[in-house]
Parts: sequence; structure tokens; C-alpha cells
Amino acid sequence: MSDKQFQIGLTMAGAISAGAYTAGAIDFLLFALECWEEEKRKNTDSKKVVPDHQVVISVISGASAGALTGALAFPLLASGFSRQHPHCTLPRMYDAWVRYPRFIEDSSILNQALLNQNDLESDQPARSALDSTLLDHIVQKSFCHLDAEQAPKPYIAEKLHLFFSHTNLRGIPYLVRFSGELGTGYPMTLHADRAHFMLEGLGATSAPSAWAESSRHVTLSIKNLHQLNHLSEKDPNWQHYANAALLSGAFPIGLAAINYDIPILADYQHRRWPIDSGTTLYPLQPELDEEEQFSMSYTGVDGGMLDNEPFELTRWALMKKPPKPNARKDTKTNPVDRAVIMVDPFPESAAFPDFDGDNSVLSILKQLLPTLKNQARCKPDEAIAALDESVYSRYLLAPIRYRSDATSSQQRGKDEKPEVHAIACGLTGGFGGFLDESFRHHDYQLGRLNCYRFLKQHFALPEAYQVVAKGYQDCAKSFRFTDTDAKNKPAEFLPIIPLVGDAAIMPSVPEWPRIPVSVVEQLADQAFTRYKTLKSRLIDSSDARITRWYLKLGLRTQDSTIRDMIFYAMLQDLLKRDQLKDWGEADQLTEDERQVIAALATTKYHVRTAEVIAQEVKLPVGEVRQILNKHSGVIAGPDISRNGQNYGSYCLRERRLPMTKRLPLVRNINRFFVGGFSHDLAKLKT
Repeated sequence: MSDKQFQIGLTMAGAISAGAYTAGAIDFLLFALECWEEEKRKNTDSKKVVPDHQVVISVISGASAGALTGALAFPLLASGFSRQHPHCTLPRMYDAWVRYPRFIEDSSILNQALLNQNDLESDQPARSALDSTLLDHIVQKSFCHLDAEQAPKPYIAEKLHLFFSHTNLRGIPYLVRFSGELGTGYPMTLHADRAHFMLEGLGATSAPSAWAESSRHVTLSIKNLHQLNHLSEKDPNWQHYANAALLSGAFPIGLAAINYDIPILADYQHRRWPIDSGTTLYPLQPELDEEEQFSMSYTGVDGGMLDNEPFELTRWALMKKPPKPNARKDTKTNPVDRAVIMVDPFPESAAFPDFDGDNSVLSILKQLLPTLKNQARCKPDEAIAALDESVYSRYLLAPIRYRSDATSSQQRGKDEKPEVHAIACGLTGGFGGFLDESFRHHDYQLGRLNCYRFLKQHFALPEAYQVVAKGYQDCAKSFRFTDTDAKNKPAEFLPIIPLVGDAAIMPSVPEWPRIPVSVVEQLADQAFTRYKTLKSRLIDSSDARITRWYLKLGLRTQDSTIRDMIFYAMLQDLLKRDQLKDWGEADQLTEDERQVIAALATTKYHVRTAEVIAQEVKLPVGEVRQILNKHSGVIAGPDISRNGQNYGSYCLRERRLPMTKRLPLVRNINRFFVGGFSHDLAKLKT
């Protein structure tokens, strides 16, 4: 390894439709490396124009949308960059994340959509809430008929390792050994799985990984990918690779689970673990009989369920001598020369909940799934490894948006605060980005802009560190910048990846996207149509007659509310996030006004009191009532009394029931039979 080489490992977190942000960030990162290589050729013995150290991407790990982005980006890199496309440099990745994935079909782009019913045309049982055949189509369209391959890239390792996290529903049995009369130990089943591939022919630089190369993996040749009509045409391993990436993104129930073929036990017998136990080189053995040639195939779903940010795999693959950590202080004999970059569209954690003392059965049930998910994703060993804040080996590329970015690429003011919402695809838990192409386009461009800023202002080393000191020798002046070091003192830094050539042009981001309510109406109608087909398929697939009867009764009573639930769930999020136009004064509301009016679009209640809304949005009751009364064009305000006291009750005008249905007896009967009209009076603390 050269003394001027810096290795990068990428980790891409799960994000559903917000994977468009990650795709945009990777698009710009790879283009910046390409532009730097082009500018290096202008260096001469007498004049160095740009630094000449070498940055090499040697390992990638990803979960869900991050796995899909990694799986797409690097093979597509072999076909080269586009300088003509106005929005990207890797057009096929832009299409895969921005143009193709959508709830509602656009025949001018693709005759596929997540709310189509192509997966329900046969007599097979329903596999998912959404039509997952779209994803298979996108993968085939992205990889097949690629242009002639380019020369191997010097900023990619000769042996590029890719890890995709999986949730293995079958599980792998292991044993914690104990001595005793009644048994041999403590049995356990591991469901957090992974797929491991090594890509050859894409990169030109030696950057070996002792840990990754000693673990069993599937080897792929980039030469076998070009000019294919179908992924499995020349090399079945490419279809295996696509299945592994799709499985990692198979959001449970929402998208179809995938049967993943692992034909031999050796894949697990030779697995390396990112654990420093003193026996790292001796793999943990599954509790299965090797002589039986046990099939390890399994059904899998979203890897993000159990490991949404698999940066521990990247960190271990980057180790020079595992399990010994890499250099934490730059020395002559052991320089700082490798780092993990994590791209995460949703890095913020949920607010630490207040203790309410509610230990009722319903409260415990609601908390169980988040508790299990959070515990599965918890990584205390990695938290301990990251305690040293002075280490320049971990970097986070996360979304941030300023108002000035939305209109121009001018320099923003130093005191300008970031916008509350950065990601346009963040509504409805990350699925909302499939509602409109403008959301995904915005996030792709934001990823490119944020990556530009990250490389220019954050991904850097103190100028005395060896790799950059040697690389920037004789040309550091125009690249050097001042920032605070780990001790919060001013220091001089040099970018690890300089922005030169075309990559030095700051990307712009379009205005914050807003859509008309008619798009939400269309979504609700099509989603309801698919729901009815799924309901029929679910009832028909039940073997027991009594079960079918209960399903028919239960699902029929909800039919009248399902469409409205879909519509108002989306409307509420669009209002909260300022992504709605042509609905009252939606695009002119303040942040507080949006939160208050959005509270009336909840799927739980039709009519609400100002007091309960104030509790939810954490504003004074008087201010909430003032906002509700101000917007009488979209809000109706009848009065309902309780215990002799009048409470101001409000609803959206479009949800206001006719007088006959507002009578107490009719209202209660309607609620009992169809789960309809409801009021939040019961939540009032009186």
C-alpha cells in the first residue's frame, strides 16, 4: 500500500424512498473522484496543479435502500459518467431512484407502479401490500444493455467488497457452550444475516482487506455484466446479487419477502464476525450437521429491521490487522489513512419519551415492537469504540437544507438556521416519496449538494497528517481551510477529496416541492382499489370457513373508512411538512399553523378540541384556538359541551358531517358499525 493512499469504506443506511438522497450523494462522490483523477493528469514534474495522494473505496455496506443504492451505483460506474444530463452524472441510478419508483403508473415513463396489480393477476396468495414486481423491473432495466465498459477506476479497489444486511426469517442456530450433566450449552438463533460479494474488474488499485477476504463470499466479474439482455444470461451470480439487494430492501408486508438461495453450509462456517473476542480468526460454527449438507436457503425481509446502519462491517473490513483498531493518532510508522463514511437520510433519533406510568396491556403492546427493533439495532460495542472524539475515522453525511439553497446557490448567511424538514421523501415513514417524482428529484439533488459541502468543509484531515501533507505538497495553499479541531481550537485542514474540475461547481437544489391535493385523491382511490383486491385474496386464501366469515365481516365494516384513512394520513403529513399546495392557504402557513391544522387531518378523530390539539403540538390553548378561528375557510367550529362546560370543537370543513349524523344516537351507531365519526373529548384532562 502506498504511503499516500487513503481508504474509504461506505455505509448506506435504510431509508425507503429517501434512498434517493443517498443515491444523489453517491452520484456526486464518485463524480468528484473522477474529476480529481482527470485533473491529476495535468500535474507535471515541475508543477503540481492538484494533490496527488490516492483515495480508494474498498468496502461498501448497506441496509434496505442503502443496499439497493450500493448494489446499483458501482456496477453502473463501469459504464462511465454523463456530462450532459442536467440532474446527475449516473443517469441510470437517477432513473432507478427518481423516475421509475412510484405509487401511480406513468405510462410515458414505465408501465409499472407500486399500486398496480401485476402481482395479483395469478391465483397465487398475495405476497405484499404493494406491487413488488416494479422493483424487479427496475433492477433489470438498470443493469441490462449497459454501454461498453470503461477502464478500471483508480479510486476503486481491485477487490471491492459489498455487504447487504438481511433479516433471515428462518434463522441460524448457534450454541453458547456450558459444561453440565443435562446439556451442552445455551441454544440461540441468529436472524441478523448478511450477503457478501466481491466485485472484480471495476477498480485498479490494490487495497486488500484481511478480514473481508477471509470470509466466504461470492465473486463477481464486471466484464460479465455488459451487453446483457437479462441478468442471469451469462453469469447467474449477477441475478443472485440482485436478489440479495432486493431482499435487503424488502420492507416487511409492504414489499414482497424473497427466498434467498444459500446452497451450502460453508457460507456460515467460514463467516467472520465484527467482534473482538480474542478468537476472531476462528469462526463461530452453526449447530448443524455438516455431513447432512444442510440447505441454508431462507426467506428474508428488510435488513434494516435488525441492522439499519451496518457500519461495523465496514469498520472491520478496513482494519489493517483485525481485531486491532486502525491508527487513532497520526504517527510516522502508523498514519491515519482510512475512514468510514456513513450516508444516512434519517440520522435523528426519536425523542426520549416522558415517563407516563401507563402499564396497561394496550400501552405495553404498543411499546413492544419499537422496543424489540431498537434493541436489535443497538450497538454498545461500536459506541465504546467511538469514544475517542479526536479520531478522524468516522464521518456522517446527513441531510441538511437551508432556505437560500432552495432558490440559488449563493453563500448563505452565517446565522441562518437549517430548515425543519430537509428530506422531501420523509413523510409517512419514508414511503411518501413514492407519491410524486418531484419529492425524489429534490432529495437526489439535495444529496448531491450535501455531498459537495461534506467534501469541501468536513471530510478533511489536519494539514500535518501524513497522507494529505504528502499529497498536497507544493499545492496546499488554495485548498487549505480553517476549522476547529477535536479540542475546539482553530486548526488548518486539507480536504481528503479535493473538489476540482467540474466537481468544483456547487450543485443547486430546486425549491421545496409541493403537490396539489388532487394527487393525494388519486393515490387514495388507487390504493383503495388495490386494498379491495388484496382483501378478497386474503379471504379466499383462508382454509377455515369460520375464519373466512370473520374476515369478511371485519373487513367489510372497515371498507367505508379505509379510503379516507389513506387520504387523511397522507394529507396530514403533507400539511405538517409544508408539501401541499392549492388547498386553502396551505403554502402560506407558518410552522405553528401547519401543525395545528394538520392535527385536524388525523385518521383517529374527525372532530377535535383546541385543548387536546394544544397538548399534542405543545402550544398554548389560546394560540391554538386563535389559529383555528383564523382559518375558517377550511375549518368548521361547532360547540360540544361536557359536564356543563362548553369546549370549542373543530373539524376540517370537508369532514363535517350533516346535521342528521351529528345527533348523538346516530353518531354512536355509525361509530359502532363502521368505525366512523369520532371525537377527542375523552382525552380532555378535566
